Amino acid sequence: MTMDVLFGGVPVREFTGSLEWYTRLFGRPADVLAHEHEVLKRVTDTGWLYIVHEPERAGRSLVAISVRNLEAAVAYIDGRGFSVDRSCRRATRDGSRQSATPTGT
Repeated sequence: MTMDVLFGGVPVREFTGSLEWYTRLFGRPADVLAHEHEVLKRVTDTGWLYIVHEPERAGRSLVAISVRNLEAAVAYIDGRGFSVDRSCRRATRDGSRQSATPTGT
């Protein structure tokens, strides 16, 4: 099986505040407004993150994004006003790499 495009969904309880949070994180508005309660952010050529107002499913998503230069990504996220949790470590094929998670509002 060959995949051409990946869509990862994030159901949210409060759509407007969540949209502002993701806009600040990515440094740009949504790429697609699907309808008044769903937007899509293009994160790679074939990878999309969609944010959808679904309060009953909110808080149950998990999204991981791999970057080539973690320190540059952390600096970019820090520059957007987020705190960054660097306490998690993940093993990779070429050794242990530190991961970072943007937190806060």
